[in-house]
Amino acid sequence: MLYTFSIIGRTNVGKSVLFNRLTNTKKSLVANFSETTRDRNYGICVINNYKFILIDTGGFNPHIKNGILYEVAKQTKQAIFESDLIIFLVDGRYGLTFNDKNIAIFLKKYNITTILAINKIEHKKHLSKIYDFYELGLGIPSIISALHGKGIDSLIEKIFKIVNLKNKLQINKKKEINNKISNSIIFSVVGQPNVGKSTLINKLLNKNRVIVHDFPGTTRDSIEIELKYLNKKYIVIDTAGVSKKNKKNNFIEKFSIIKTLNSIKKSNVILLMIDATCKISVQDINIAKFILNLGKSLVIAFNKCDLLNLQEKKNIKNIFNIKMNFLYFVNFFFISSLNLIGIKLLMKGINKAYLSSKIKFKSFEINKILKNAIISHPPKKKGFFKPKLKYAHQGGKNPLIIVIHGNSLNFLEKSYKRYLINFFLKSFFIVGTPLKLEFKNSYNPYN
Repeated sequence: MLYTFSIIGRTNVGKSVLFNRLTNTKKSLVANFSETTRDRNYGICVINNYKFILIDTGGFNPHIKNGILYEVAKQTKQAIFESDLIIFLVDGRYGLTFNDKNIAIFLKKYNITTILAINKIEHKKHLSKIYDFYELGLGIPSIISALHGKGIDSLIEKIFKIVNLKNKLQINKKKEINNKISNSIIFSVVGQPNVGKSTLINKLLNKNRVIVHDFPGTTRDSIEIELKYLNKKYIVIDTAGVSKKNKKNNFIEKFSIIKTLNSIKKSNVILLMIDATCKISVQDINIAKFILNLGKSLVIAFNKCDLLNLQEKKNIKNIFNIKMNFLYFVNFFFISSLNLIGIKLLMKGINKAYLSSKIKFKSFEINKILKNAIISHPPKKKGFFKPKLKYAHQGGKNPLIIVIHGNSLNFLEKSYKRYLINFFLKSFFIVGTPLKLEFKNSYNPYN
């Protein structure tokens, strides 16, 4: 079993910078704004052939009673109680604060093993306020600069000494990690802010793993979580809401969108959630097109269906078939994240889309379907050239690629290429997964 450490502290002390430094990633949002991290963010830290789980948390105020900061505090407290060791980070330049004292009292109350780390000490001139932190009664602090990597080695030595990692944490082989990932379906939950993405994940996990609040944009970072549902393993990524482009969007919103797009790229299946009580927007269509352009499998979920009657659902189907007709091979479901309506069917849809993306075609089957497509609708002659499709084979999966060889294929019309794609999709019963065709002209040595 891996040891778990959490980095906690008040807002804007550099927790995410330290998390990124220790995990050697850019997994957490880092910016010169307070409260950029709201959920718990998990990462694997590997140092000197040992590894442990590291949790980045939001700005912590143990005495807050309501609002979004109360939800953040609940998440941080849960992380603390999950952890074997706490790295309590403070700002050495700003100095000791009342909130720092409250956090120290909270940690000592529950007798939690803690390392006090004073951050943002880049120069000797920053040392003037560090002695005030001895008042917290948490032992000799580690003096670090997470941004520049100063004092990190000493901090790591202290971690090893406290939990005796050398005897208890042997790093797993890379094959074991890869097998764990390969046995899981990775899917991202994407959509506009406040459509219920985090609510769905919490219901699937049967606990409040990510913050849910009646306020758009509550999730700012992409959170990866292991999930087991009906004896099947998943890695689900809760993403920040992708809102309409706005010149007034601040840095954090723009960075959140980038991280959402990166989450889409590394997922097997994308679950696009749309608020069933709102109209299908241009942004919903753009997200779907982006997903398909990457060759990713897609499932659509219209959430909050418990607020609709039968006629309203029929209207949504009709609008979907008109506005998103390019998704004719994609399954869509009416669900309610809050009341767990339609969730089993939705998860089956994710499984089907994943299996479609992993299909391995036999070459004779591909060529048989290609021949039937040509017989049903031969390609048109263009000037002196008539495209001739000779044979085909599979070129890849996830995304699915079929390579077609022949002569004068560069003269094929776009409409005919779309016809071939549709013919293959229907013939192979591919659901939720786009198909890409690559055309290769045969080389004539006498030309």
